[in-house]
Amino acid sequence: MKKCVLVLVAFLLVTTAAWAQSDPDLLAAYLSRVEIQMNRLTALINLGSVPEIRLLLSHELTEAGLAEYLANLPPDLGEIWVETMEVTGSELGSPFAVVFRTESGARFSALLGWQEESGQLKLTGFLLTPYQQRVSGELRQSLEDLVHELKEAVHLQQYERFLTLLGDGANSDQAWGFFRSLNPHSPWYLTYVALEPVSLTIAVPQSPQLKLLVNLELIAGETSWLIETVEAIPLW
Repeated sequence: MKKCVLVLVAFLLVTTAAWAQSDPDLLAAYLSRVEIQMNRLTALINLGSVPEIRLLLSHELTEAGLAEYLANLPPDLGEIWVETMEVTGSELGSPFAVVFRTESGARFSALLGWQEESGQLKLTGFLLTPYQQRVSGELRQSLEDLVHELKEAVHLQQYERFLTLLGDGANSDQAWGFFRSLNPHSPWYLTYVALEPVSLTIAVPQSPQLKLLVNLELIAGETSWLIETVEAIPLW
């Protein structure tokens, strides 16, 4: 990333604080605080201030070198700011889908997690992804249908039905074992869609202490999308 291409580099999401169900007023106050922290973060990125960026990060992300990474973005990008930001769930600690824009006109998408640590909001998750092109309503619906079908197969323990959702490159036994470990009683949120190649990210709350981001790379089947690869990232 430091050399040239920002969109191809990602930091592993790491979170340490628990998230909890929240009422609307509490969530609104939380969102306001996150917005303030996001403005601070982008201002410090533009200043290239490693020590001050570290103050906004969890211990894990500090140790991972995220402050140095953000403070040394390619100078030809110019200043960076938040163009859009939306929360991907209805609970405190749900990841935020953010689009960053730079003076050069480049855009970058990211999933960010903010959690309360010792009375302060800390950045506990950061995953940079290629900018998400506009997704047609038809495509999004087909992917929503895939997520629904996948969840139903897991919930009903229907292995044969599950197999119809896999491409030839997927290891069926490993995939089944993984998806059976997911919580089918919680809502599964489609949080991110990429087009080249077509892939998606599902947020799956496992418990009040753990949420998983499940990344699926897809291929086109005869009548629907099929799962080729699976990757999971825990949010504690």
